[in-house]
Amino acid sequence: MICHNQADMSHKEVWEDYNQRAGIELTIRDLQHGHFITGVPAGRFNSNFAYFRHCVLAFNLLLIFKNLVLTGDWKKARTSTLRKELTAIPRRLVNCSGRMMAGFPHINVLQAVKERLL
Repeated sequence: MICHNQADMSHKEVWEDYNQRAGIELTIRDLQHGHFITGVPAGRFNSNFAYFRHCVLAFNLLLIFKNLVLTGDWKKARTSTLRKELTAIPRRLVNCSGRMMAGFPHINVLQAVKERLL
């Protein structure tokens, strides 16, 4: 049950309004946990401003990467998923000779990224 105070809205409109807000809350949670936007390190305005600007830059670069390089469901992936599944994998992906090891579950995604970036 969803409680609301808009008497002129239909049940469907209330549901759509709620879903829009829920999507925004997921983005805010991704910013908080994936980009550490709530961990402002200092009590000075200029330091906080610089930290926040770097967080925004990192988030925007991630959005560009997702929209221009990744395909399929990976475009909708959260920061933590991309970090865990694609970027924090050197120990599982590369062997001593520097070659990609067989059997990595997302090797096709990494190869597609490599092709699109070159």
